[in-house]
Amino acid sequence: MEGGLTPAIQRTLDRFAIELVETGDIKLSAGLSLKPGTRLVRQWHGDIYQVQVLDQGFKFEERHFRSLTQIARKITGTAWSGPRFFGLKASPDARN
Repeated sequence: MEGGLTPAIQRTLDRFAIELVETGDIKLSAGLSLKPGTRLVRQWHGDIYQVQVLDQGFKFEERHFRSLTQIARKITGTAWSGPRFFGLKASPDARN
C-alpha cells in the first residue's frame, strides 16, 4: 500500500490509543515536535495571528523569537504558556 502511515507514526498512534484506554488521557507533549516551516495559527480577540516554526525558534511579525511563550505574551499582554496558547498543550481544565 502506497501513501500509508509510516511505521513511526503508526507506533505513536498505537501508543496514544493504549494511553487513552488506560488513563483516559493522551499526553501529546512527549512526542510532539514541530518541523521547520510549520505555521501555527491562533485567533485572539477577533485578530488572526500566524507564527512560522524555524530551525531555531519562531518567526512572528517578521521578528525572530526563541519561544512561543514570548509570542503569546506579546499577543495577549499577559503571561501565557506559549504551547498552551497555540493549542499544542491542553489546559488543566480540558481534562475534566
